[in-house]
Amino acid sequence: MKLDWRLPKGLKNSWRRGETAYFEYHCDKSKSSQDYPAFQHSHQTAKVLRISEPGVGRTLMERGKNSLIRTYVIRFADGLEWDAFEDELLTSPKYYDPEWDPPVS
Repeated sequence: MKLDWRLPKGLKNSWRRGETAYFEYHCDKSKSSQDYPAFQHSHQTAKVLRISEPGVGRTLMERGKNSLIRTYVIRFADGLEWDAFEDELLTSPKYYDPEWDPPVS
């Protein structure tokens, strides 16, 4: 069986410093999670500040195949800085999945 390694719509192989990404949180949604502040920012824009972990591979799909994807430091409008996995940074809000809507306050 041949695997399809094409880049899914809404994702990029690389983000540049200063670009705006659409963040969608993809981890533990519980209030007890240390990542809860990121979940509260799901479906918000964020500025890409830098790569924090380069991952292993030339493309997002290669890095995913190697189970070593890239992470970026991002900053939200309220000043929160966070490390985000590259598959959590989208090119447009049209790719948001309602499953990852932020919690209702």
